Amino acid sequence: MYKKGEPILWEKLTWDEAEQISKEVGMVILPVGSIEQHGPHLPLNVDSSINYEIAKRISKQTGIPVLPPIQPGVSQSHHFPGTLYLRPETLTMLLYDVCRSLYEKSGIKKILIINGHMWNLGAILAIRDNVRCDFPDIQIRTLNWWDFDSEVYKLVASDCPLGRNLHANIGETACMLAISPELVDMEKARRLEVDNPEFEHFWDYREEQMTKSGVMGAAATKATAELGERIISLAVNKLLPQIKKALAERPRY
Repeated sequence: MYKKGEPILWEKLTWDEAEQISKEVGMVILPVGSIEQHGPHLPLNVDSSINYEIAKRISKQTGIPVLPPIQPGVSQSHHFPGTLYLRPETLTMLLYDVCRSLYEKSGIKKILIINGHMWNLGAILAIRDNVRCDFPDIQIRTLNWWDFDSEVYKLVASDCPLGRNLHANIGETACMLAISPELVDMEKARRLEVDNPEFEHFWDYREEQMTKSGVMGAAATKATAELGERIISLAVNKLLPQIKKALAERPRY
């Protein structure tokens, strides 16, 4: 049973509660992440933890239910132990079926996908376009939690000056220190020097071609829980007014 003022987690609802919320709110948040290496100091679920935390905080203030995080993700480029992956087309079809079941079984017509892993984006954009093609009355939006806003991105990627590659860096490490400090081993954190990926390059490379430690960013050792809380709170505060407007938004025609 759900309580107002607390995050509403879809999997913990009864069917009649899901029916009631679907009619009253008509919107869900779907976090999509990954299970992949994040350096020697962070757990495999970083990309599924940060956006899920953001989604739950939004749910607490809006009453919008949050679906269970979708994981693994599109992580074939990580040739490190522990990594699990789906092909892009597999993730697309998985997400399509989730969206279709929300629409057909619960009447949900507003779906916000919050992505937590960079290489998921192609698959998620494909599901967005497939859903819009097959269900014209669904309103669907996808965004990356770390770069939907320039101020949020500046904090998350502060040690990645090119802004093209960030992974297990100061921003992600700080967020995990704020969310699950028991899963972070700062004694193993690495400040990159030799394998720093911030160099000019044209092609997209596999992770092991960019970094030996699995870390991409130059200041993971400087991460703090305070910085992580600042990042997460800023992301939530930036999203909240947009989402509140989205609840009432209708097509022009």
